[in-house]
Parts: sequence; structure tokens; C-alpha cells
Amino acid sequence: MNKLTLAIGLAMLSTATAAQTEFNAQYTLEYDQTLDGQLNNVLYKSYDFKGDASHFIAEVTGSILSGSTISNGKLVSFQITTPMSGEIRYYVGSQTNISDYSGTWYSNKDTQGDWRLRANDPGSYYSCNDILLAGMSMGDGVYDISTKSGETLSVYCDMTTDDGGWTLVGSYPKTAPGGMARVADYGTEPETNPNDPTKLWLFQKDLSPFSDAREQISCSQTACADGKYAFGNNLTTSDLEKIRSSWGYQDRVESAPKFIDVPTCRSTYVQNGIEYPGCVEPASWSPTLSNDPSRIGWQAALDSSYCWAARGTYKPGSMGSALCTGSKEPNGTQWALLWMR
Repeated sequence: MNKLTLAIGLAMLSTATAAQTEFNAQYTLEYDQTLDGQLNNVLYKSYDFKGDASHFIAEVTGSILSGSTISNGKLVSFQITTPMSGEIRYYVGSQTNISDYSGTWYSNKDTQGDWRLRANDPGSYYSCNDILLAGMSMGDGVYDISTKSGETLSVYCDMTTDDGGWTLVGSYPKTAPGGMARVADYGTEPETNPNDPTKLWLFQKDLSPFSDAREQISCSQTACADGKYAFGNNLTTSDLEKIRSSWGYQDRVESAPKFIDVPTCRSTYVQNGIEYPGCVEPASWSPTLSNDPSRIGWQAALDSSYCWAARGTYKPGSMGSALCTGSKEPNGTQWALLWMR
């Protein structure tokens, strides 16, 4: 499909009269960035649709979706506008079953790809953000989510901080010594107390429902008020897997052999804040600098020296998260948390 055909198709869809079918449901948009008729390296976004087939809308942090269907719901078009970047993506496609659609997309930034829109099962949520978008949030606390493999987990959801919708996917308590080599070495029972965690655990299931990450380290107060933060938005599943892998020193150096391979982060939630390549302070960062197993975590002295989630091979007996104070090892007073959304 060329861009002229796309434009004609969009015009036809936008001017046609659609059946007044209810279009209130939560959908997951799966998309890639290569137009070849197949979904590869898939990214995911969940949307809570409002309206009917003649006009439906949805909003996710930083973007607005608007669209319609025609031919009794068999053809669909919608666009997603991201004001901060100025990008507009145009999606056109057709119905694949009673509630799902697929097609192609183009943008005003000369990017394109394939997509699929799937209706989420009622009451089935893959993340805390799904619950928030569905209007089912009751505030911060423990909620049940489903994994892509069909299991149910009771996880802690932060529904209020940094626009909410954060799932707690990892905890490093102050009572745990450093030296965790692999993600698989962590426990699989979710931690549900982010204010003084006691479980050494990581979410070890499919990370595709998430696209944002937040790491809190050197915490000793409620809501990690005194800790150090790292943020990343619109991350690929591969990036999220590298962040999770960084919590095991051996997985860390295998998934990101050099600091340039570590996903970039910010130290503040604001999306136009300073970007830190390799999630490390500029004075220490080099594209040729090799990663090392002496510590674990996404951050590597982002704000100060000796500041990371926990120790690795160096002084593995040091308890808990870093103190983020020059030349002082963890002493069993701080903890670290990993969140995704």
C-alpha cells in the first residue's frame, strides 16, 4: 500500500457512516516498525476505548488515539498523536474476528509497520497499568494480574506516583547479601510491601505487557522518599529484559557487555529531562567501557559514587542496597525496587 492509497483509504473511512455499535472495551495494540505483513520485534500498548463504532477515543500518557469503523465494523482507521514529539501515526486495517483487527501503519516521521488490535478479556489484566486504564484502580495496593502464560499473580501496584500504573516487578531487601548472579536465582513469590521489602524476588515472566521502567535504589523510607531513581519510557521488550538482567551480575555482563549496551535512563520522571547513556553519570560513561560484575542494577553511580541496586562479585557479603555515599559499602539499612508499566 503506497501513501496515496493510504490517504484515499483514510478519507473514505472518515466520511463513511458507521453502525452505532458500542466500542467500550480495553484493547492491546501490538505493533512493529517494519512493514512486511508480519509482526516481529513486537511492542505493546494498552488502551481503554470509549465511544462507539462511529467514533472511539482513548488516551495513554503522552498520546491520544481517535478513530472509527465502517462496513458494520469490518474496516477500521485510527490515528495516534503524540504532542511532545509531534508524531502522528495513521493506522488502517480490517476485522480479523469479532473483536480484533490488524493492518498497517504510517507516520508523518517516515516510519511504518504492521499492527494488530486485540480486545482484552474482561477482568483479565496483564499489568497494573491495564487495571488503571480500565478504571478499576482502588488506589495503591495489591491486585491480581495475569501473565502471558496464563498464571495469576498478586502484585503490588503503585497507582498514584508518576502518573500511576506501576507494577512492582523486583525487590532487593536490606537483609539480602550481594552477589546474585542470575535472574533465575531470585525468588518467584511477589513482594507486596514496597516500604520495607523482605523478599528477594524478580518477575520472571514475559515482559511484553510493559513499556516503561523505574528503578529505585538506596531506599530506607516510605515510598523510597530518600532514594535514587532511574526512569525510561517507550522501551522495547529487549530493553526491559536488559534492565531486568542487570539485577544478576552474570546476566548483566552477558546481556550488556559494554555500558553503551545498557538502556539509557533519566534521573527524573519528566520525559524531557537529561538522558544518561548507559544509565551512568557522564564523567564515568564511555562507549568502549566494558560492563563489570562488581555490582548489580540498571544504575551505575548515576548520581554519586558507590550508587547501585546492590553489590555483585565485589564484597558480595554486603547487605542490601547501596548507601550512595562515597566509598561506603551497603550495611543492611537500604533496599532497592524495580517497577515497570
